[in-house]
Amino acid sequence: PNPADNERNIIAALSWLAGIESELNNKERALEITKEQLAFFRRRIEARPDDPMVLEDLGTSVAGVAAYARVLGRWEEARDSYREALDIHRRIAAETPTPSTAIDLLNFSHALVECEAAAGDVAAADALLPDADRYMADAIVQNPDHPAMPRRLATGTAGVVRMLSRTGRNEEASAR
Repeated sequence: PNPADNERNIIAALSWLAGIESELNNKERALEITKEQLAFFRRRIEARPDDPMVLEDLGTSVAGVAAYARVLGRWEEARDSYREALDIHRRIAAETPTPSTAIDLLNFSHALVECEAAAGDVAAADALLPDADRYMADAIVQNPDHPAMPRRLATGTAGVVRMLSRTGRNEEASAR
């Protein structure tokens, strides 16, 4: 047996198991499993720090932790994980830009805006809005015909609108 194949199989099994737990509405357990999967990717990136595929896997796994933390209302944990995911995907975009990286930057930036506001740091959320808007424009330009683009744009915009509404900026929210 090849140890690399074993690791890939474990990672795939953890991803599948986290998905099942999530479907069963056990988000807490899904978060724990996703963190276990993230540990594998952290070890991989130590061994192959310049491998773009490993970096992409790491960023996706970090974003998975962020998403589950967000659903559970763990705003600080979600915020920290989205920051890390954004940093990783910015590096990917700088080294090997792809249309899917533009979508990831769009999604993570809008989620981070919402998490910052929910964690009580409205100033940080406001400071992130120009980047989030730029990522949205980039994603639209790079993926004009992507079938998921309307949903991604709606989801990202909804998070920003929620943040603006929570902070009493209803006119600004309506303009978005």
